[in-house]
Amino acid sequence: MLRFASLASGSQGNCLVVEAGDAASTTRVLIDCGLNLRDTERRLARAGLQPCDIAAILVTHEHGDHGGGVFDFAAAHGVAVYLTYGTRAALESEGKVLDGVRTQLVNGKESVAIGYSMIPRGEVGLIIAVVAEQQGIIGPDLFAIIVIVMIVVTVLPAPLIRRAFLRIREEQAAPALDAPAGGGAT
Repeated sequence: MLRFASLASGSQGNCLVVEAGDAASTTRVLIDCGLNLRDTERRLARAGLQPCDIAAILVTHEHGDHGGGVFDFAAAHGVAVYLTYGTRAALESEGKVLDGVRTQLVNGKESVAIGYSMIPRGEVGLIIAVVAEQQGIIGPDLFAIIVIVMIVVTVLPAPLIRRAFLRIREEQAAPALDAPAGGGAT
């Protein structure tokens, strides 16, 4: 199952929680963390989550409303940060990178797996979106839209298919309306 919750979206800060998994294992990742530490913790709590529930933070780009609170949250809660070299360099030049935080540099030409449960359709779409955004083909707004669309198209097909099969099964089990009652000829 794949679920997401927007903790913040706008010029004051962006932060999206993505959850993938099943009953056996669940992985939760923050996509961006443009909020300060206290706001991020408070909004996670409002969503029924604790900071220890977050496995990693994936930073889409260096703008303050996307990466401003990343390293404070990661340092406070021992969370790994995934970002490109360029994004790290830009955040470092702004004094936002903290020593001791686990960072994983991401190459836009490679896929990244965080945790145990990722759905391939969504991964492919996200990889394409990350590469396009890094190459300047799309901007951050379109990138955010693509991420949401990838999440939606990954989540919706299974319930829709299940509903269609249930409807077909019900139609097959229902008696035919044009058959005469009692089965005899009139």
